[in-house]
This record gives sequence, C-alpha cells and structure tokens, in this order.
Amino acid sequence: FDQKKKQTEIAVEVARRWAQLSKSPQLPACEQISALFPNIFKITSRSLDELLAIRTLDIFKVNEQFANVYLRADCSFVEDLPENITTTQITTAINTHIGGQYDQQTLYVQYNKEASSAIILAANAARKWINIDYLSFNSQVFPKKSQLAFRVVVHPVSSSVPINLITQHRQFQNAVTKHTKIDEKLIIELNDKSVYDQCLTVGALRVHDCPAMTIDPFTVILNDPKNIEINADNWYEMEMLDIKRPDIKQFVVTPEHPIFKYKWNAQHWLEQFERVKGVRDQQSDRKRHLLRVTTMLNTIGVIHNKSYTVETGGNKKEIKLKFEQLKTIAYNHRSKLPLSKGMKSVLKSPYQFTTVEVVNNDCLLVYEKLAADKSRPVLLNMANATTPGGGYRQGAGAQEENLFRRSNYYLSLDAELDDTKQPERYWCTAKGEEQMLRANESMYPMDEFGAIYTSGITVFRNTEDT
Repeated sequence: FDQKKKQTEIAVEVARRWAQLSKSPQLPACEQISALFPNIFKITSRSLDELLAIRTLDIFKVNEQFANVYLRADCSFVEDLPENITTTQITTAINTHIGGQYDQQTLYVQYNKEASSAIILAANAARKWINIDYLSFNSQVFPKKSQLAFRVVVHPVSSSVPINLITQHRQFQNAVTKHTKIDEKLIIELNDKSVYDQCLTVGALRVHDCPAMTIDPFTVILNDPKNIEINADNWYEMEMLDIKRPDIKQFVVTPEHPIFKYKWNAQHWLEQFERVKGVRDQQSDRKRHLLRVTTMLNTIGVIHNKSYTVETGGNKKEIKLKFEQLKTIAYNHRSKLPLSKGMKSVLKSPYQFTTVEVVNNDCLLVYEKLAADKSRPVLLNMANATTPGGGYRQGAGAQEENLFRRSNYYLSLDAELDDTKQPERYWCTAKGEEQMLRANESMYPMDEFGAIYTSGITVFRNTEDT
C-alpha cells in the first residue's frame, strides 16, 4: 500500500480481499512484514489454484486504497544505513549490483529514515538480488538480512529502576539478547518475533510500583547521537575500552561515527579522568590516552558541526562558532621578515624597559587575560619538530597536544586531517615574500632554526581539569 497513507489496512481485510480475488473458500495467511514498514503485507497462498487465479494480478483495491502485488518476490532488509542516503540512491546501488535498470513493479525499495532501515522486494528478473549478500554505498558495505533486528524502546526509565527488573520482566519471555540505556530510554533487542510483536501490541510495561512505561518500535531518532551526551553507558565503559590502540585516525576515516555527533559533558569526562589521574600503571596510562583521544574526536566533531553545547545552572545553550580564516606561515633559517608599511629600517623600542614575568598557569588562560587587558600577545607552542601536534593523535598530554584538543589549531599544522581545505599555508622566503605551499609540500620536519606562525585560531575548550 501507499506508504504516505496515514491509515494502513489491517491484515484480515487484506486476506479477505485476496481470497475474494483468488476465488478461494479460505482466507490465506496474511501478516504485516514489520512494524517499521506497516504498509507491506506478506500473503502465503494455500494452493496452486489460488496462484493461477491471481497470477496476472499486479494491483487491486482494499477499502479504496490501492495495493501493488509482487508475486514470488524476494524480501530482504538493510539496517544501520547512513542518515543522508535516499531511496533513489539505494535503488541505484542495487541496480548496479545486479546489472540492470529495473522499474518499481519489479524492484521495490522503501526506506524508513527514522529507523535507518530499508526493505527490498525483488520480483521477476530482479530476483537476481537473491544472489547478492550486501549493499555497497560510498565505499561502505551493509549486510543484507532476511529480517530486521527485533528492537523496542522502553521509556521513560527512571534511574531508580534496576535494568534487570525490566529485561527479566515476564513480558519479554527471556527473549532479551541486548540492551542499551541512553538517558531515560532503554533499547532492547529480542530474538523472538512473536514476543516483539506482542510487546508492540501491548505498548506498555510496569515494573512493581513504578510509573508505567511505553514500549515503542526502535527508531534512530530515539537513538540520535546528536541528542545524546557521551557517557559511560554509550562510550567510556563500552566502545572506548574496546579500542586496541589509542589513535584518532581509525575514526576520522568514518565521519559518520556517532562519536563525532555526541554532545560533550565535561562532568562525565572528568569523572573518568579523575579515576586514572596520577596513577602510574599501564592500564591507567592507556585509559588516559583514550580519554584524551575522545576529547580530540569531540573537538573534530565540534569543528565540523560549527557548534557546541554548554550547561550553566542546569540550562543548556548551543553556541554557534564563527571561525576566522586560518593563516599559516612557515619559516626556516633563510627566511627574512618583511618590514611593514611605514616602518623604518632602524627600529626603536616604544618602551624604556621590558618586564619578564614567570607564571605557573595554563598558557591559554594567560593569553586570554593579556588579550582582555588590550595587549596583543603571541603564544609560543613548544612544538614537535617532526610531527604536527606531536602525539595528539594518540592522546599524549604535553602542551602542543593540549592546544590541539582545545581549538581548531590542528587544521593549521596537520594538513593530512584538514578536510576543510580552508587554511592558507605559506613559506616565508629569503626575500621576505610569502609563497603559497603546493599540495605536495610539507612544513615538516621543521628547520632547526625555523618556526611556524599561525593566526586566526579559535579556542573553545577549557583546561583539562575543569
């Protein structure tokens, strides 16, 4: 049936109409394919005579709604698709796999964006799709499945309710295989379709004297990482600990990964960091690196999204970022600093003396104070001479790595990870001219008596202990 219709025909009415058309004295078995695709029904005929009577039928009406028929169609599913994919793109990818251009009467694709899942009906010549095990899209591979995962969402789940009281509730009939709690929502995966269907039919759950909870079909919107904070349940005590080697590179190749979309919660991060702060053993050192890698991944996500969220007094506010143009100039021992316009060849200091003050404080906080006092400070990065950012990709904790995690500075120095392609990079020549770096030129390793000057950096993250 048309997926745009608000009311979907119930199975018994579809079966009754099918029996009428096939001249069968009995109603055929008729069931809704999935709660995520309520407009699609599977009919199982009881005899060859029924099929012969209906074989030329490709459309009929039930209560003024048109129903398209796909006889002997292969039904398959694809889950966890990227949020930006469309039905047309899925159809094109399938046609590429099976080598043809099949119309909607032969190859039907329906995409449920909220659930990030698609159903594929392949009939007649398009049944070649049976021989394909996956869908390939934008260099990503998505396995083809004969049925969708049976996932439901129970909500709202109070923090005072033990999770096992829900997962072991008689309504789930020992069919729970996985569960994940996100805020007040508990996502439960079942291994039995009949239990799944019954849960959605009932639509509610009560545990002891706790308030009643709703049971809904799983949708990506309920699990949208953009609306979820990074916490122990979805990252720190789960996927983060499964990382074999701390390194941001394994994640930046998959920009759709949820870690780039999760909201930052400084308190959650600090709680994790305090547990390993100052502890000198291999396991704690590894977790410190993983936590700093997490910070860097969030920084990359903030830069891509051009926004972040802050919480003050229980109120959350989204901050939109407006980045200045980054400009990077590399110098070596032959570089000559040009004189600015109107500057005389003989320089005269505007001050009678210079005061040097040594402060035991964070360099960015000192910079902020000087700038607030109308000074024009320059911050010295004790940089790694051979590797941009030193060990920031692996979660090292020195000054340069810290600067990278708190700003968009990495876009200036680490050209390999600069997917914005906006920073301007130059060499300062022996004549004092700024010469644009070519794509195959690198600023590293730095000259022994060289330097790299970057302007336009945007800092948006505080110190590691706040």
